[in-house]
Amino acid sequence: MLRFAVYEDGGKFLAQRVLPLTCIQAGYRHISLRNEFNQPLDFPTIFVLFQMSDYIPHGMADFLDALSNPIAHLAAVEKRQKQLEELYDDDEGLEEGRQNTPPASSVAANATGGSQGEDTKVKASVSSAGSTSFLDVGREALDWTCLQ
Repeated sequence: MLRFAVYEDGGKFLAQRVLPLTCIQAGYRHISLRNEFNQPLDFPTIFVLFQMSDYIPHGMADFLDALSNPIAHLAAVEKRQKQLEELYDDDEGLEEGRQNTPPASSVAANATGGSQGEDTKVKASVSSAGSTSFLDVGREALDWTCLQ
């Protein structure tokens, strides 16, 4: 049962309406009000929007999506698995690439060409790292473009 009650600012009861939940339909509705003895009043009505939805706890939304569309869920799981495998393979390549990369100080020493006081941007290539990073050395910025 759902009860609508209307009160004055001072707290005096004006009208009410009690409806069973099974009779409520979604959408905009005019609900005629009744007095305290549940007798119909002539003019007072309230205009209400009912929106129906199922309650799903916050933590269970992913589970519901997986149940409602299992094919899409399995495709997403396989995609994540492939991404993790590629990430794991890239991490192994990064460790090997770091061992073969000269220290930043020796690269910076080779990249300080140009007149004094100018900012110099040098592009260097390092194989098997797969990303781009910037290294600031004093006023110089080295742009490492890593090749795959």
